[in-house]
Amino acid sequence: MSARANAVLSAILAFGFMGSGCDVFDETVAELQEPTAYTASDSNFASVDNPEKTEGADEESGESSDDFDDARTIVGSFMDGLLYHNTDVLVQYGGARSYNAYSFLDGVCLTDWEIVDAVLYDENTDSSDRQGFSDSGKTYSFRVKMNISESSSEIFPVGESIWRIDVSDHDDSYFSAFVREGAEERGVLTGSVAEIDASKAVKMCYAFTSEFDWLFGGEEMSIDIDHAEKQIERERAVDNLLSYCLYFNSMDGITEDGVSFSAEWFENSINKLLGMSGIELSEFSCYNAESNTISVDSVKYSCGYALLEDEIYDEENCNYSVTLDWYADTIFLAKAFTITYTLSDNDDDTIRLVSAEKIYDSGNPPAFFTEGDSGR
Repeated sequence: MSARANAVLSAILAFGFMGSGCDVFDETVAELQEPTAYTASDSNFASVDNPEKTEGADEESGESSDDFDDARTIVGSFMDGLLYHNTDVLVQYGGARSYNAYSFLDGVCLTDWEIVDAVLYDENTDSSDRQGFSDSGKTYSFRVKMNISESSSEIFPVGESIWRIDVSDHDDSYFSAFVREGAEERGVLTGSVAEIDASKAVKMCYAFTSEFDWLFGGEEMSIDIDHAEKQIERERAVDNLLSYCLYFNSMDGITEDGVSFSAEWFENSINKLLGMSGIELSEFSCYNAESNTISVDSVKYSCGYALLEDEIYDEENCNYSVTLDWYADTIFLAKAFTITYTLSDNDDDTIRLVSAEKIYDSGNPPAFFTEGDSGR
């Protein structure tokens, strides 16, 4: 970072700790837009002056302090991004596809922050202490104190709050959690359907939007294969529909080779689960006209980032109402949209997804990533 940028950074820090850091951002942020120059402010690292914290983390890992320092620098860079409303940094660590995703932070004034604790979890940590951490790799869990003087966002309440930031060396993104202590716990939905802890109805809703959002035409939240312009996209759509049916319907249409299914079973399944019909299978390479079967091909599917807002089951009418908040980033900070799904029980222990209605839309695209394998 240049000497001029350092001078500006010092000025911002001076104002920031006085509670007016937000007021000077617009005039000075341009000085900080140097790629790869994002350096956390040392004065914000409360744990730097406490050798026991650093040594304690390193003793648990049995390694040098480099990994811990790297993790702490990541946390510092992100927190300074929040402090200065530096959208480049937030997009870098938050994983949003749009800078506008974090525009709601314009109404939030973070005056200062500090790391107050750090704990290492790895594959050797007792499972009762891991609290949902991955079984492989290392995760540094930081507790960060934030002071907020002004806020127009319910995510960031005015006053002092403690946040948990988990930095993993095995995750696709830098963070595997960014959570305020005391906030309402909600079901996290991300990854393959087989891995998430949720009811079948919630899984159906999550998989529906994760997998088929790109096929929704206009305002209608229903699968429209004709919305796929290229043949390779149409092939993928049918392949993913088959995968959806295999997960949420019984595989009684399986044939002897273990990868082919009767076309009749597939057509009945998409009608039963999604109310779909009229797909001309002869157009697709996965269809075998001689045996009238459809086969699994590449099985790549998308996974999104959602939180369970509400789930209601009406026993009298055998109907479900599920509401999911979908996020524009991987740390569940910037909400993309909210969808309420309606489902109903079928007579054979399956569920039909009747409708999906978007009740809130920020205009920002949701964050998705692609996985392979058929282990949905």
